[in-house]
Amino acid sequence: MRIFRVGNVLLKMERLFVHYEEQLLIRYTIMEASEPMKLQIRPFLAFRNIHELTHANLTANTKIEPIKNGIKSKMYDGFPSLHLQLSSKVEFIHVPDWYLGVEYIEEQRRGYDYSEDLFTPGFFELKAKKGDVIIFSASTREESPLGFKINSQKQYQERSHATVLSTALKTQPSSL
Repeated sequence: MRIFRVGNVLLKMERLFVHYEEQLLIRYTIMEASEPMKLQIRPFLAFRNIHELTHANLTANTKIEPIKNGIKSKMYDGFPSLHLQLSSKVEFIHVPDWYLGVEYIEEQRRGYDYSEDLFTPGFFELKAKKGDVIIFSASTREESPLGFKINSQKQYQERSHATVLSTALKTQPSSL
């Protein structure tokens, strides 16, 4: 969990990989805001093997297809399509671009390659206000945005329960 303050807005961001699914959920909660605002979410994509870094290139397919509350993209042959969706109605502004020289300091410290370029197909824009909870999903399949909030809440509760149970087991005296 991370909390960000931008002016008079306090935003909580929680990331979650869904068990047994190829899906990342990011839950944004507007904790404080003095007035309604526009929230922009810009995904940065590597679209690569875990053991490689990517660099700006002309072979990347920068086209997108609209889907329910989001977009679908397939940057390279041999990779699955990526479905980027939100729990709320959203506008997608297609502005494809490469962000050059993103550095991973921990990888540099370890002596590995540490600089890569990330692709962004554009950004999502939606209206938000204090108390709103917005779920962003990145998945290899199209999902029903209606289920994002329920699924994320269920996943967080399962993880919280597992953490409490694990802590309780660690603090129990040995029966030996």
